[in-house]
Amino acid sequence: MHKNLLSLLKNLKAEADVLDDIYKNYPFCYKSNQRLVLEHGIPFLEIAAYVPLIGELCQCFENSLQLLTTPV
Repeated sequence: MHKNLLSLLKNLKAEADVLDDIYKNYPFCYKSNQRLVLEHGIPFLEIAAYVPLIGELCQCFENSLQLLTTPV
């Protein structure tokens, strides 16, 4: 595992433990978002984004509309 991921997981666990203790009487399955992420989260270790459109500068709304209406 990456060093940053281990650090993130360590911090999330510490926060989740504190919040679990604070909200121990709450009837919810997960006492915090941190606990939910720890139990069900999936780390994205590689960034791979496909951008089918390179838009015009200063045309943000037009570019967004074009991206939404472009078939994949």
